[in-house]
Amino acid sequence: GLVGSEMCIRDRMWTSWRWPEPVYIRPPGPQPYQAWNPDLNPVDATHCMPILTPTTPQINSTNLVTASTLHVIRARMLRSLKVCEDILADREVWYALFDAPCFFQEYKDFLMVAGTCEIDYAIWFGLIESQLRHLKDHLERECGVSAAQVWPIAFNRDDGVSFSRMWFLGVEMKPGHSVESIQQSIKLFQDLLFSKIFRSKYNESMTLTVQPVTDRNLPDYISDEEMGLN
Repeated sequence: GLVGSEMCIRDRMWTSWRWPEPVYIRPPGPQPYQAWNPDLNPVDATHCMPILTPTTPQINSTNLVTASTLHVIRARMLRSLKVCEDILADREVWYALFDAPCFFQEYKDFLMVAGTCEIDYAIWFGLIESQLRHLKDHLERECGVSAAQVWPIAFNRDDGVSFSRMWFLGVEMKPGHSVESIQQSIKLFQDLLFSKIFRSKYNESMTLTVQPVTDRNLPDYISDEEMGLN
């Protein structure tokens, strides 16, 4: 009872926190110029989830959190709050708090990134994977996109001639917008990848496709077991 109540208090505090209002681990005092200060440093004003270190200078320990990351964190905290409330009301058991949500059931729209090659696939696939965060960053700035999240597990295919690997990004669109309308972010991502591979070990078997996929079409590409549904 006490533990559940404490967890509910914690979750209510964080789900209602008015970001980007900063969290101070200790009260702020006189700070040198290098300290986090959105009034003096324009970059600091762009941080969406500032949690400041207790050291001097006090700096933002979460400066790499993006709007999409904050969106995911909030969703997880809201889920935790609901489960804790259900536990306290005897509608749920503690085990439910540790059930991981299924990424492929959390979004209606996805972008599938697929790379194919016959040789040097480790180089090609490694390059694609290393640049997925840039695609996510581009999507966050795309008109009509509320949030984007990369699923970190890739899916491999081998047809005996070439190797293929697929990655998925969950995309939450704003009302009135469709994932099919995303064009600029995809082009920037493709241009970035090919500009890098052309300077190293490009071969003609290397291909890249980025296409929208809905939750209804996911079974055409990956199995329920790969999605973690079994």
